[in-house]
Amino acid sequence: MGASRFCESPRFSRAVFALYQIPVFVLSLLRGDRLPPYVLDMNDKFLHAMEFGLFFLLAANALRHSRSAFLKARTTAVAVSWTLAVGGLIEVLQERVPGRTGDVADFIADAAGVALAYAAMRVLRSRRTA
Repeated sequence: MGASRFCESPRFSRAVFALYQIPVFVLSLLRGDRLPPYVLDMNDKFLHAMEFGLFFLLAANALRHSRSAFLKARTTAVAVSWTLAVGGLIEVLQERVPGRTGDVADFIADAAGVALAYAAMRVLRSRRTA
């Protein structure tokens, strides 16, 4: 099986999406004094946008391979909803983590990343079908 076929397999898509959520939650819920130093040197909002843009793309790809007709028909809406629900949940949970705070601006950066990823996905799809 070629690499492109392997990457397109439903099982691979779902596994990558499921595994991606682990570091998202772990790093997001680490105590403030336990964050890797390089993370503190980066632009927080840029990191949020990139993290959740990729989260959305992985979710959309995994859902595209769903066995459920309901999920397949609503891939984008479900992927956006799940991604933003996770982003919101993380901000709420960070209020309970020492050295961390939930921040509406972080959630807005998450949503901006999702919007940019969605726009990029649409552009790439339109070029592929043209």
